[in-house]
Amino acid sequence: MVSDKTHSYHLYTIRVTKPFKLSRDQLYKKLKDNGIRTTVYWMPIHKYTAYKKFVKPSNVKNTVKIYNEILALPLFPGITKKHQNAVVNVIKSIQ
Repeated sequence: MVSDKTHSYHLYTIRVTKPFKLSRDQLYKKLKDNGIRTTVYWMPIHKYTAYKKFVKPSNVKNTVKIYNEILALPLFPGITKKHQNAVVNVIKSIQ
């Protein structure tokens, strides 16, 4: 079936929690070392200059915890199956 429509998916965010063998930052480095670029899109609100004087870190403990665990994996309309498999294979190699 041929379609004239494409998806607009652009974020695939995962949480790297304690049962995983690496921290979020270690996984970031491992993926980067394998040519896979990732990022963290969202910061806790108190880290933004405009909100620093209004929000105390102690009031947003969950956002700080989540911020330290999330990582956005590559996802874009033209991503190939080969690129997807490269990401998956690096992550699976850690298990």
